[in-house]
Amino acid sequence: MKIAVILFAYNRPKYLRKAMASHRFLKGLDYYCFIDYSPIQLEISKIVEKHYKVILRNEWCGLDGNMIPGVTEIFKRYDAVIVIEDDLVLSKDAFYYLVNQLILLEKDKNCGSVSLYKGSEYEEGNRFWGWATWKDRWKQHKFVLGQGGQGLQFWNFHKKNNLYCRCSRKQRAKHIGTTGVNTRWYSKFGIRQYFRREKWGL
Repeated sequence: MKIAVILFAYNRPKYLRKAMASHRFLKGLDYYCFIDYSPIQLEISKIVEKHYKVILRNEWCGLDGNMIPGVTEIFKRYDAVIVIEDDLVLSKDAFYYLVNQLILLEKDKNCGSVSLYKGSEYEEGNRFWGWATWKDRWKQHKFVLGQGGQGLQFWNFHKKNNLYCRCSRKQRAKHIGTTGVNTRWYSKFGIRQYFRREKWGL
């Protein structure tokens, strides 16, 4: 089974450096990083380029506009992918755990994905704090940009098709990007919306 690790990054070098420091790279995997457009895009690229093949977005896409096409593109050449974001600090065995689960559960068509999130072995819906899935599961669903985001769409895909997500028995990813004020642009209306994110403890 050919497996690729995909890292999605934006304009948060502080978080990204902490995330990168936690990555324990395994031989036999290929590593890609899709970096959404921002004025500091090249600075972000320098943080990851030693370990990841970098793909730069020419315009701002947002997480879903970056992730959905990115995963779909990588699946043209790989059988399974591991998906992580720039604000996740991973356990030392995170990549090993996900690879092992991908191999063990490949033929279990009731399993839609595996996750680093601490939860049930048969969790309803996907869990997005470091996750992995197979090409055939991803291809079963047609993602539409702007219709709830890939997280909600992939969650609903699991529910609709009675697929479970195999979660970890212990927390293998710490989300460090949930504090402070985030700014989201709605370019269609020229509106900037501020919303405060709640700090999640692990």
